[in-house]
Amino acid sequence: MTVHSTGQVRCGRCGRPHAAELYTSIDISADPDLKEKVRDGSIFVSECPYCGSKCLSGGNLLYRDPAAKVMISLLPDGFPGERPEDPEGLFASWTTRLVRTPGELVEKICILDSGLEDTAIEMVKFVTAQDLKEEPSGPMRFYRIEGADNDLVFTFPSGEEMKAVTVGFGVYEDCSAVFRRNEDLLPKGLFPEVNVEWIDSMMK
Repeated sequence: MTVHSTGQVRCGRCGRPHAAELYTSIDISADPDLKEKVRDGSIFVSECPYCGSKCLSGGNLLYRDPAAKVMISLLPDGFPGERPEDPEGLFASWTTRLVRTPGELVEKICILDSGLEDTAIEMVKFVTAQDLKEEPSGPMRFYRIEGADNDLVFTFPSGEEMKAVTVGFGVYEDCSAVFRRNEDLLPKGLFPEVNVEWIDSMMK
């Protein structure tokens, strides 16, 4: 079920509040047209009617794609109590994740839509970051697969620029194999966080 309402967003430039359409739940099976708006991030953006600036709306959002068995919860502050459980195993075959920012949500969808495992992608990013000649000034993000060899393209901020690095698909396959051989390393439970902190703690 898709749930949305009109709420107030405060402009980061002029500081004035304005009305914006805010989503708290999106079900792609019911509203397939919303998927592209999530993927390109436009669903999180409103325009300030006073100064014309683009404003990013925060808040919680549950994203569901039943056909792909994907459910992602965007919670900037995490779950208010204990993480939800699935005692009857209704979502045992689903990929469920907790993310903290719209950017993380968009990346997760891009990864899963590409038929890739986000666990292996996080390991690829970890390994790739070690080989970069410059240290990224922000998070590295999966961008897309390209070319006949299915090369992986990642973007990362460097100072005031956005740069890209291409990684061979073989690196991904090697990382994926690590988790196939060691299933105990895979995240457990409902809505685990699979991100840079998760892979950093594992690689220590």
